Amino acid sequence: MNIHSFPRKLALSLCVLFIFPFIGTSQTYSATDKKNILSKRKETTVAIEQWDRKKLYYLGSYFESIYDKYKDSSLSTAIRCYSIAASSESEYLDIKECYKAAYRLGKIYEQGKGVQTNPHRAMIYYYLSDSTHRAPFNQLGSSTQPDFQRLGKEICGNDYATFSGDKNDTLMIGYSPFCPLKGKSTFPKLDKLGEYLKGHPQKNIEITFTGDNTIMAAQYDLKVESFVIPGMYSKLVSYLEDKQGISPARVFPFKIALSDQNNYMIIMKIVD
Repeated sequence: MNIHSFPRKLALSLCVLFIFPFIGTSQTYSATDKKNILSKRKETTVAIEQWDRKKLYYLGSYFESIYDKYKDSSLSTAIRCYSIAASSESEYLDIKECYKAAYRLGKIYEQGKGVQTNPHRAMIYYYLSDSTHRAPFNQLGSSTQPDFQRLGKEICGNDYATFSGDKNDTLMIGYSPFCPLKGKSTFPKLDKLGEYLKGHPQKNIEITFTGDNTIMAAQYDLKVESFVIPGMYSKLVSYLEDKQGISPARVFPFKIALSDQNNYMIIMKIVD
C-alpha cells in the first residue's frame, strides 16, 4: 500500500492536532451547540480510532452544519471526517456513506466552501462518489456521475501548453488523470520542442508530473501513479520519437512530484 492509504495512527494524530473547531470566547455558540460540539469532538476521536467511516460521514455532516450556522473552523473538521470516510477502497465498497462523503467533498471543493476552489480535487471526489462505477485494475475509467461528467467537460476542454523554443524554456502542459493528452496547444508545442531538440543534439528532456497528493483513496492513487502517469509519459516519448525522430534515450525517466495544489502540470525541462 502506498503512502496515500493514510495509516490510522497518522489520521488520529492529525485529528487531535487539526480537526476540532476552536471553542473560545471569540466565538458565540448557543449553550446547546457548545455542549453538542464538545460531545461530537469525543465521538470523532473514537470514530477515527475505530475507523468507523459510516459514523465519520454523519459527524462530517454535523460539523458542516455547524460551519453553515457559525462560519467557524468546523468545516476543517467536516473535511477531515469526510476525507477519512471516503478513504481507502471506498470506490469498491458498498458502504453508501463512503460515497456520500466523497460527494460532499466534491461540492465543497467545487464551490470553494470555506476553502480555495479546486476543480481538479472536486472532479476526483465526484468520481469516488459513484457507487455504480467499476473499472479495470489498471484504468480509472469514466464515471457517469453527472457532476463528474459536467466538470470533466470543462477541465478536459481546457487545453494548456506553453513553450517558446529557447534553451532556457520549459514545456508546461496542463493535464488531468481523467483526460487524454490532446488539443490544439499540446501537440504543436511538442512539435516545437522536438524541433529544438533536433537542432541541439546534446540536449535532453527531464519530465516531472505534478498534481494533488491529498486524496486519501488508495485505489485512485495507485492507478494514477502506476498506470495513468506512466501511460502519459509513454505517449509523450512515443510522439517525440514518431513525429520528430527524437530518440527515447534522450528523455529521462519521469519523476512524480505530487503536493497539495490545484493544478496538474507536466513539466518537460531541457537539460544537458
